[in-house]
Amino acid sequence: MIQFETTPARLLTVEADVKPTPVPPGMDVPVAAPLSAALDGLPHLVVIISAEGRAIWSNAFVARHFPDVRPSVDVAGLGWFTDVAAIGDALDAALRGQSMPVGGTARSRDGSIFVSNMVVSPLEPDGGSPRVMLFGVNETSQRRALRRLQVVGREIVHRSRNLFSVIQSVTAQTFAAHESPEEIRDALMARLQALSRCHAALVEADWSGIGLKGIAREELAVFGNRVEIAGPDVTLAPAAGQTAALVLHELGTNAAKHGALSSPTGRVELTWEFRDGRLELAWEERGGPVVTPPVRLGFGRKLIGRIAEQEFGHSPSVDFRPEGLVYRACLAADRLET
Repeated sequence: MIQFETTPARLLTVEADVKPTPVPPGMDVPVAAPLSAALDGLPHLVVIISAEGRAIWSNAFVARHFPDVRPSVDVAGLGWFTDVAAIGDALDAALRGQSMPVGGTARSRDGSIFVSNMVVSPLEPDGGSPRVMLFGVNETSQRRALRRLQVVGREIVHRSRNLFSVIQSVTAQTFAAHESPEEIRDALMARLQALSRCHAALVEADWSGIGLKGIAREELAVFGNRVEIAGPDVTLAPAAGQTAALVLHELGTNAAKHGALSSPTGRVELTWEFRDGRLELAWEERGGPVVTPPVRLGFGRKLIGRIAEQEFGHSPSVDFRPEGLVYRACLAADRLET
């Protein structure tokens, strides 16, 4: 790499016994000061270049992100350009009074700043030596946004496929329950609506995850204050969020049909907390009719059991206590969004 001189890249820096940085020819001090301040305020790359192709001055953006650029540096040797000859041609054209784009991308030393769409333009010599300006657009935020869109696009495709798989599984399992057509219709519609609510929340969050409190409030809102919800703010990964929505829907539906919420005096406590790097969730019913274990293992029971285990990373437990059902589930750390 070319070793650059360490002369401060500033116009009008004048101190006792210090030689001032060269001012571009033809620019007197009153004009140079406001121009220097204006160029320093730009969030883009600006380098003033002599007729010999050497840097005369650079703005504050360059000083911060491209410290190797110093006065007297041969600009063609900076290594930013896909074609070294292109910068030479651009300089020649600028000296003839024509602006010319330059191919290539400048990256800061740590790789975090990207500059492209560079162009070399003539500056009026105003009777002095000819000089030109290299201007490059800071495209860092645009590149980051583009990468984000690409990631989100791939995630949407992946999650959409996953959603269709879940819908197919829910539909097949619901029809396999050997219930009446009306019961199948109602159960299927309710489960698909639970998925729809969760899907809408994920889309709103750009598929970056979904808050457990939001899921719980959406799925259990119909029961009002008969369901007490308490726990820290936590964001679940998309797949775990979809499963959590279905699990809470099934628990709420079962409680309304057979459990605590089927009685006017019944209540439910839904709580969760972090413990040993995992998220522990508990659903506890009380005040309802006496609970007896079900005779048949339906889809709802499979969903809150084996299916939940696949997405949560741990096997849930279901305790059919006479005083009320208790369901506990643990979500592994990799099912959470940090």
